[in-house]
Amino acid sequence: MPVSGDTLLRLVRAAELQTHPSPPVVGIDEWAWRRGQRYGTIICDLERGRVIDLLPERSSETVAAWLRQHPGVEVVARDRSGAYSEGARQGAPGAMQIADRWHLLRNLGDALQGAVDRHRGAVRQAARMVAQEQAAGQSEAPPVPYSTKATRLLADRRARRQGCYEELSRLRGAACLRRQSRRRWA
Repeated sequence: MPVSGDTLLRLVRAAELQTHPSPPVVGIDEWAWRRGQRYGTIICDLERGRVIDLLPERSSETVAAWLRQHPGVEVVARDRSGAYSEGARQGAPGAMQIADRWHLLRNLGDALQGAVDRHRGAVRQAARMVAQEQAAGQSEAPPVPYSTKATRLLADRRARRQGCYEELSRLRGAACLRRQSRRRWA
């Protein structure tokens, strides 16, 4: 049965929301009402993996007010926004503020990019030296292939098949010799 978007919104707004105790670990980030024009704040319970609330704006006052209404928050995982930092400090002064995984990796990537940019000449020189060593080392010995459990299993299976093939070839050759000897003596 087709249902309009307005009907779905009316049903969602009329639904009774269950109240849960304040989650101890929350994630705070921004989300777009309308991309490039209007943003809000999304608050998630990171232990249950569920959205708790959508706040109408991304200001420190809004986040602080929400955290004051939920006093059980112990850990706030947030992005690098100064507004969220200030809001968490005001709303939950005893809560530990941490960077979420995405922003932590983003910070690491930015720091690594800066280090590589600062030492670009040294990186190029090291790359040339490694390439020269590899070129010199290739004539001496073949490189050792990267080994994982899956590649080792494949290599073991191939070795077993190769052994079976060699045994069958040997037996086939022996059987041919028997046939030839029978013909000579018969």
